[in-house]
Amino acid sequence: MGFTNPTIVLLLIASFVALTVYFKRQKQLPTPVLNTSVLRAKAFVQACLIIMVMFMIFNASMTLMPIYIQNIRGLTALQSGLLLLSGGLLMGILGPITGRLFDKIGGKPFAVLGMLLIVVSSLFLSRLDAQSTSLTISFLFLMLMTGNALILTPLTTSAMNALPLSLIPHGSAMNSATRQLFAAIGTAIFVSLMGTKASLEQGFQFTYQAIAGLAFLGLFLALSLPRKH
Repeated sequence: MGFTNPTIVLLLIASFVALTVYFKRQKQLPTPVLNTSVLRAKAFVQACLIIMVMFMIFNASMTLMPIYIQNIRGLTALQSGLLLLSGGLLMGILGPITGRLFDKIGGKPFAVLGMLLIVVSSLFLSRLDAQSTSLTISFLFLMLMTGNALILTPLTTSAMNALPLSLIPHGSAMNSATRQLFAAIGTAIFVSLMGTKASLEQGFQFTYQAIAGLAFLGLFLALSLPRKH
């Protein structure tokens, strides 16, 4: 079942209509559950868009990399987990560090450097094959996760800083909802792309070329952020 399947198309249309009705209804309520006026803050929207791109790539990679390691490289699930472990640990370590540095330099440098790392690592990941070494796989995934870590905490803070105090709870809810939504969409799209080629290896390489293209868009968005954002 791909994106041309009638059931999938109908579900996508129904989801879009439901979201449209929901947001329209929220605007009419005196005390909305989710205040959509947060979308009027340009800096908030810019930061959220970058986070959405990051989450699309992050979630897709968490699905694609184990498939590559186990089905193309032929390693076990345990070996796959060990190869990808360093990326998760680094994200946990960098989170509080980037949060502290944000107060000194703002979010834009983190966003630009993070997206640049994601672009470069994605391009190299698109060249992996059945003979690629475990060290190469681990290093490239570590680079990808470093880019994600540089973006997540600083840009989330930037998004909240763009809003008045009264709208921060709504901004936090909007940010969480959109990034989870687009993380799911990204995973669905990129896993589907992987199945469009004759072999799994070619599909993996093609998918990371597409991911690199999305990361270029994220880099453009990061460069468009205000200097002190």
